[in-house]
Amino acid sequence: MKRITLTSIFILIALFAAFTDNGISVSDNNGNHITSFGQLGIPSVQRPTNNTVLIKRILSNTVYKPTPGDSYQLIIKLNTVTSYILILQQNYDLDVPYLGRINAKNMTFMQLRNYIQNKIKSSIPSDYVSFVLNAPAQFDVFVYGGVKQPGMITANPLTRVWDAITAVKGLKPGASYRSVILSRKGSERTIDLSMFNLDADISQNPTLQPGDKIYIPRAKVIASINGKVNFPGYYELLPGEDLKKLIYYAGGVAEDAYPSKIEITRYINGDVSLITADLSKQENMKIKNGDRVVVQGKAEKRGMVTIEGALYGKRIDTSKPVSIPAKSIIVNVPFVQGLTLLDVLRELGGPTPFADASKSVIIKSGTGERHQIDITPLWRTKDSSKDISLGSGDYILVPIKKLQVFVSGQVFNPGAFPYVNGYKVSDYLLAAGGINPDTGDKNRMYFVDDQGNRKHVMLDTEVKPGDLIYVDKNTWTDTQKMFDNIVVVTTFTTAVITFTNLILDFIDRFK
Repeated sequence: MKRITLTSIFILIALFAAFTDNGISVSDNNGNHITSFGQLGIPSVQRPTNNTVLIKRILSNTVYKPTPGDSYQLIIKLNTVTSYILILQQNYDLDVPYLGRINAKNMTFMQLRNYIQNKIKSSIPSDYVSFVLNAPAQFDVFVYGGVKQPGMITANPLTRVWDAITAVKGLKPGASYRSVILSRKGSERTIDLSMFNLDADISQNPTLQPGDKIYIPRAKVIASINGKVNFPGYYELLPGEDLKKLIYYAGGVAEDAYPSKIEITRYINGDVSLITADLSKQENMKIKNGDRVVVQGKAEKRGMVTIEGALYGKRIDTSKPVSIPAKSIIVNVPFVQGLTLLDVLRELGGPTPFADASKSVIIKSGTGERHQIDITPLWRTKDSSKDISLGSGDYILVPIKKLQVFVSGQVFNPGAFPYVNGYKVSDYLLAAGGINPDTGDKNRMYFVDDQGNRKHVMLDTEVKPGDLIYVDKNTWTDTQKMFDNIVVVTTFTTAVITFTNLILDFIDRFK
């Protein structure tokens, strides 16, 4: 009895739902059921959940153009309701029941929909015709150049250039966002994404199409601006853009800015120069790559950041051979707001192979707090998340390793000795107790590399860290050894001859 009651309840619920819905039971041409849409009797379409928001965006976009690969659904009600799935081909052809082949290349989606619906209604006695987007096209776009993870991304008709760059984890440091190259069907177009961000110029962030390629070149001029501006940070400048343009990109100066006191720190071949500019007078103040601009406030004092240790002292071109300074340097870098440890390391070429980078130290100005850090990961990855902000008066030490020079061969006390900048071969020979006069030869001294190759040196030859000085034996020692060997051989031969004569004499006696 209990079972019958439950069954009856389920039947009643189903009947109630059917009568109150007043919808139409719809099947497509494959026999798949399509849920109805309430009392209006207009069939709704079940779509994948992840496409719902995208389709709504497309349908609300009055200028959306059909894209090859789009899937549409055509629903026609005659005596029964029939649904057709239509796919837009690569040549923009669409095969439509009752109409034949239509080319949608120069139409918007709204134009295509209205055309199909009106044509079918005028061709057949249909009570209802609906043409909807079932699933938007998906296609591959190649993004490469100055991006963190170059490669293919899956795009759709609403994906824009900046969306594609975001999908590959964004731009690398130093990459251009103002000279982005979009390749499409054999032609190239340069895009300035800053115009999209600053001026809402949608044409500078276009939607993508199948077959598109996006290339990110290296920026030619990137400068930082800090201090009394509304949006401090790094900005890329195009040829012909000057200080005023940089300030414009930074949102203009703040109310308490002192526009006649703008300071530009410029690094040229390791030399640091400070340029003062007056915004009211400098009409075309040129900005160079790496410039650090600070708009001073009306009551600000300027300071320095001091860095000392095993550094190159200038920016390094890794594509060319570079001489490695063996001694420590000390440089005072003008402090600007936003200055970081990585900024300073870049300008000074980073740590040399002689640096003991894991024992680097930052001493904070004012508090005197001492922080020991390992700058190796920061310098190797250039990862801004590992960077450290600096303050005026901070002191940075990148200690130099305890370097050594090795002396071996015919000296009294061979071994390793601390490297001293400017010392010569003679100095290290004295440290090793001098050349043994009985066995060594001051005319047979060499630098020996790790492959065993020898290079002849003199007493006044300058020594570098890690050099191995070898003093060879003199010629008399070699001659003496030869004589000793001759004596040994002669003695042995004499003994053999004497022994032989004794045997022969013994034989003669017993004959």
